[in-house]
Parts: sequence; structure tokens; C-alpha cells
Amino acid sequence: PGGGGRVAVYYDALSFPTDHIDVRAGQHSSYRAGDGTLFLKNATQEKGDLVIDGYGFSGAKDTAYIDALDNEFDNVIVKNGAVLNIEKPLRVRGKLSLLAGSVLTHRAEYEDGIEIFANDFEIDPTSLIDVSGRGYRAGAGVCDGITLGGQFWAKSRSGGSYGGKGSIYDGP
Repeated sequence: PGGGGRVAVYYDALSFPTDHIDVRAGQHSSYRAGDGTLFLKNATQEKGDLVIDGYGFSGAKDTAYIDALDNEFDNVIVKNGAVLNIEKPLRVRGKLSLLAGSVLTHRAEYEDGIEIFANDFEIDPTSLIDVSGRGYRAGAGVCDGITLGGQFWAKSRSGGSYGGKGSIYDGP
């Protein structure tokens, strides 16, 4: 299935609800493509609002990526099971909202981590910022694992790492 669309609306006055703009991703019975993005900018706003809506689809999914030079918005809303992947600092002048089972993350093996600067932050009980399992791969069999800087280090039976060299597990 195809990924969601990218729509930008610049306006002085909006006479219809923004949920009438559909940027949903394609969905197969067991897989869903990356969420689309909706950018809304009223003439009175300096940076505009970013909305990423997962539309409540279930199943394995890809992520929506923000990898622009200027990751600054007035408000950011990630909702309805959307997954947002950021790789540059995200600056939100107003509110960053993660709602209804949504996730903010970064790609695997991304060393810089997540930087968020927001005036107001809302994460509902079903949503989260999650970088679990996004580190370097662990050593397994004859393959070395990888550690900070993409260096091969962690040997078989050991963990990958971000902050230092992985170590060998000597247990059973």
C-alpha cells in the first residue's frame, strides 16, 4: 500500500473542518504504510501547525518522517495511532500533543537521539515517546555487534550500545 499524502493549506479563514482533508496511508490486511502529514498555516501564524493522523488503523505500520531543515511549528498533533519519526531537533512554539495510541521515535541506529523543545507538552495515557530497540544491533553467532560511531565491537552473546562499547555476556 502507498504512504499517506502530504498536504499544506495556507489560509486567511478556513470555512470547513480540517478532518475533511484526508492524508491517510494505504492499508493491507496486515500492514499499513506510513502516515501522511497535514500542514496548516493561518495568515496570523508564524510557523503553522503539523497534524499527523493514523486514522486508528491497526497492524504493523511504517512511520511518518520529518527531516526538514526547519523543524519548527506553532503546534504539532500526532493522533489516532500515528507514528512520527524525527531525526532533527523538533521545536514547537505552542503544544506538542501525542494522542490516542501515537508514538514519537527515531530510526534504528540513530546516534543523536531525540531533541524536543516545546512550550507545552501533552502525552495521553495511550501514547508515548519510545526509542526501545532502536540501538545498534547486538552480536550474534559469528557476527560482531555495533556500538557508538558504527564501530564493530560487541561480540557474540553481547548487546549493542549507544553510549559505550557493548560487553560480552558470559552466562549460559
